[in-house]
Amino acid sequence: MSDSLKKRLLNTLPQLFAAIGVISAIASLSTMNLEIVAASLAIIAISAVVLLLRAAKKFNKNPAVAILDKSIQPLSKLEVRHIRNKAELKKKSDLDLECYGEHVIDFSGLLMWWERYPNGSYDLFEGGRLIGSIDIWPIPKTTFDLFVAGKLKERDFREDDICQKCDKHTYWYLGDIIIEKAHRRFGAQGRLY
Repeated sequence: MSDSLKKRLLNTLPQLFAAIGVISAIASLSTMNLEIVAASLAIIAISAVVLLLRAAKKFNKNPAVAILDKSIQPLSKLEVRHIRNKAELKKKSDLDLECYGEHVIDFSGLLMWWERYPNGSYDLFEGGRLIGSIDIWPIPKTTFDLFVAGKLKERDFREDDICQKCDKHTYWYLGDIIIEKAHRRFGAQGRLY
């Protein structure tokens, strides 16, 4: 295998695994089982990191590989779980603001969503400190239709725009995907998927 082909392979693998992850997540959503979605994406992300590390070690003597290896080690200290209290939710709201600026819903809106459906947020903690999150909220068909038509913005969701149950739910709103800036590009986001 030529060095040029090896480099192209190394550059293409992350996009390939990301595409597979997205397709898998969309397919898994049809089962309405969020645990299956999370598990399938986590497996794909972890597999991608392992394969990339192996390929990079074999074909590339770049010092960045050593840095990547060191950054992967602490992943075992990461925990994915739901927000447990208002203090953690406030930290999530602050991280949202840091990542997206004024375009996020305020804390009171996020609190209302969380009180309606506490399992809507999958959150990444490192040593008990929130460093990332991915949100998916069950919404009624009317909210979905208004949102898709551009007649309803996220910040205008009311209490009844978030469902309290997700039994065989068909309509979902992907609220955000956030990773604390210091943890980007080090594989932490793979734990959320």
